[in-house]
Amino acid sequence: MEDLRSNPPKEVAGLRVELVKDYKMSRTKNVVNGEEGVIDLPKSNVIQLVLEDGSVITARPSGTEPKIKFYFMTKGETLDRAEENIKRFKEEILKLAE
Repeated sequence: MEDLRSNPPKEVAGLRVELVKDYKMSRTKNVVNGEEGVIDLPKSNVIQLVLEDGSVITARPSGTEPKIKFYFMTKGETLDRAEENIKRFKEEILKLAE
């Protein structure tokens, strides 16, 4: 999580990361224009990456195992397209973890 926090990817599966939300640090950073903001919620070890197409990748550590869990939210013109997006995101995240 610390590596993801200090070195978030610039893109995932060919899509630019536009916003990084760090709930542990209570801040957001728009990586396109450099604007920073504050998250007014309880602190939690969660990072969200908002991609240029509106998709969101959320990362958090497992509470019971030594691993990071990823959650993917995307939209597509069809269910098949949305599922393709999720598959691509998962493949890319696994490459980043190597």
